[in-house]
Amino acid sequence: MAEALAPSAGAAVAGEAACRLAAHKPDLVAMDCMSYTPITKEWVKGPLGVPALLAITATGRVLREMLE
Repeated sequence: MAEALAPSAGAAVAGEAACRLAAHKPDLVAMDCMSYTPITKEWVKGPLGVPALLAITATGRVLREMLE
């Protein structure tokens, strides 16, 4: 399932997208744009109550692991 959300969207728009996504009862949200922020993640994650992954932090953690 996918739900479009512009990285520049505000809290209200992110909340609306999360509510539409909630109808599909996801187990996980993968936020695949490198421009999403931790704040955007919280706006989406809050209404859903499921884990969410940000592309930028997931990439950073993989790189950190590779460099250790």
